[in-house]
Amino acid sequence: MGILSLAGLAIQAILQALLRRAVDAVWERIMSAKTTTVPSTSAPPPERYLSTVEAAIRLQVSRASVMRLFERRLMPEPERVGHVRLIPEGWLPEMERVLREHGWLK
Repeated sequence: MGILSLAGLAIQAILQALLRRAVDAVWERIMSAKTTTVPSTSAPPPERYLSTVEAAIRLQVSRASVMRLFERRLMPEPERVGHVRLIPEGWLPEMERVLREHGWLK
């Protein structure tokens, strides 16, 4: 096995470890958000979070358009887990309004 092959395997192992760590962090955040008490029947359901890709799919725009909203500070920066933005699902109507306002969504 050549040096480049070994380097490629090492990089792959590092990326897998980073991905595993990111998934573990998201899972830990989800688990810590769960309540240990029995919620009342009138309690609203817990908020769902979307990634930039998921939000883009739901809004039928590119991921770059969604990211532009945050980079240009047209929308407040959502919480993150690592480098992944956790966009509350409830933000979608406002995101759609801003996208239309700037001509990025017709």
